[in-house]
This record gives sequence, C-alpha cells and structure tokens, in this order.
Amino acid sequence: MKNKKAAIELSIGTIVIIVLAMSMLILGLVFIRTIFVTSTDSIKDIDQGVKSKINELFATDKKTIVIFPDSGLVKIKRGSRDSGFAVALGNTADTQATLQYEATMEAGECPSTVLNDVTMIAPGQSSDIVIDAKRAMQNPIHIIFSVPENAPLCTFTVKIVASGDATETTFMSVEIES
Repeated sequence: MKNKKAAIELSIGTIVIIVLAMSMLILGLVFIRTIFVTSTDSIKDIDQGVKSKINELFATDKKTIVIFPDSGLVKIKRGSRDSGFAVALGNTADTQATLQYEATMEAGECPSTVLNDVTMIAPGQSSDIVIDAKRAMQNPIHIIFSVPENAPLCTFTVKIVASGDATETTFMSVEIES
C-alpha cells in the first residue's frame, strides 16, 4: 500500500515539474518574440526617420547630394563594423536625370596607412540611378565602415561625387574615437 502512494506522489511531482517547465518555455518564447518584433519596428522607424529628414533637406537646400547626418561629421568607435552615414541623390532639374555616385576615402588628419585598415563595407560607387524630375532617391545609400580595434584616433574624409546629368561634390568627415 505504501508503494502505490509513493508512486502517485512521484507522478504528481513529475506532472507539476513538466507543467512549470512548459510554462517557462512558453514565457521565454513570447519574451524573445517580443524583443525581435520591437527591434525590427525600431529599425523601420529609424529608417523612415532618415528618409523623411533627407527629403526635408532636399526640399530646403536644392542640392544633388544630401548626406545624413547633415552635420558633416560622423563618429565611429574603434572595432565598429556597422556605423556610417546615409547619402541620397536628388534631381533638381525639370526632366528625368541619370546620376552616378562615387565615394572615396581621403586621409585627412589620419596617417595614410589607416585607409588601408578601414574598410568601406557598403558600395562606394553606383551604376546609373534614374531619378524623376524634382525628386529624390526612394532609398538612401548607406555607407558603412569597418574600423579595426587598433586604429589610431583621427579624422579622415569621405569625398562623394555625383555625376551624370548634374555634377556635385560633397564631403563627410569621419572621426575614429575610442
């Protein structure tokens, strides 16, 4: 008679543990899903914010090239592989335009050897980009850099040249910080 009572207690204990484990698993999955959904929404909001700011800059400045941030300086930490800035091309003409761009790194304050170590991950040039009259690109170009951990603290320049139906040059300073 004692063995049957112990067997029942053991099976009830096992069932309780299984129920608790399943509850924790479900809560964990819900928590992880919430984190991923929130981060995806945040990225979309940031991207939309950059696009709206770029369109605002085109409306006020009447330029062919707009960079964001518009301060002309971006700070990138050593060891970073996902920092940079956005470039958008616009057409100020009354007719459709075809443009290309090229982004090149120039040493500036940095020793020229730094440019051998810093990598421009995003595309540094484009083929033909067709833009309707008085419009800007739909999606900005993200120019991203990979900066090694041992890079010296200095500032280099990225020269951006838009050419084609219109030609314009602008610069972005990139400061490597610790």
